[in-house]
Amino acid sequence: MEMTKVGGMVFLTTVANNLCGHGFYQFSPELIYRVFSPENGFETTSVTLLEAAFLSVELAPIRAAYQVADPEKVRSRVGLLSDSPILMMVDAKRISEVEPFSTISQQSDYVAAWEREPGSAAPNEAALSGAALSWRSRVYQALPAGWRQTIRGRRDKIRYSFRNKDFYSKLP
Repeated sequence: MEMTKVGGMVFLTTVANNLCGHGFYQFSPELIYRVFSPENGFETTSVTLLEAAFLSVELAPIRAAYQVADPEKVRSRVGLLSDSPILMMVDAKRISEVEPFSTISQQSDYVAAWEREPGSAAPNEAALSGAALSWRSRVYQALPAGWRQTIRGRRDKIRYSFRNKDFYSKLP
């Protein structure tokens, strides 16, 4: 990062796995957006995931390319569950001459939680308050544990797939 002059670009290509969004210190969009941030003298201009046809990703035909949303902007972990190997390509621009990592980068959903008033509900909890939460919650909690796990797993497969338009925009 320090070798890049102001106005210069950093281009990275790395693999992404099926736990993107689950942890901060892995090669995930969350890490990239927090590292290449104005606090570190950069702006992330593009995080793109390439879906490869088979494991030798550098030789494989690319099935599709997706622009990835910044987790801080969508206020959610941007996860991905995929049956295909995924490459992550990053473009970042140096915008100022500051020492990188003079402030520690943190995962955006934790920062949001730490900044909330004590006792206040998270945004998704607030949206599900009142009667809607109570009947859904009662029905869900009445189900056997195995059924609840299956429902959550299937919901997560949809939420953390390229079909999630809040997280991924398919590129032409």
